[in-house]
Amino acid sequence: MNTEKLSNLQLLLLFKNKANNRHVRKLAETELAQRQVSIEEKQDLLHRIDIITQAEKQASLPNLYKALLLVFAPLFSHMVLMILHNIISSVLLDKGYFKMQKQYWLFVTISYALWTAVLLIIAKAILE
Repeated sequence: MNTEKLSNLQLLLLFKNKANNRHVRKLAETELAQRQVSIEEKQDLLHRIDIITQAEKQASLPNLYKALLLVFAPLFSHMVLMILHNIISSVLLDKGYFKMQKQYWLFVTISYALWTAVLLIIAKAILE
C-alpha cells in the first residue's frame, strides 16, 4: 500500500477506523510518525474527523426510503421477512446512525397502523 500519496487526514481516518485490519492501521501509524505531524495538527484533524462523523450519524432517513417503508413494510410481516427489518435496524445501530434507526422503526410502525386502518375500512365496507 502506497501511503506517501495520502493526506494526513486520510491517514488519520485509516488509523482511527476500527474496521481496518491491523496491518493497514499500522501502515497509517508509521506513515504519520514519519511525517512528524505536530500535536496541534493532529488535534485539528481529529476535530475535523469528529465533525464529519457526527454529521454522518445525524443524517436523516431519505424520503424515498420513508415512502417505500410506508407502502411495503406491512407486506413483509411474515416472520422470516420480519428478520430483515431487524437486520437493517441492527446495521444502522452498529454504524452509529441512531436517528436513522429511530426513523426507520417509526415509519415501519406508522405503515402497519395505516395498513391496519385501511384493512378495517375495507372489511367494514364488505360486511355491510
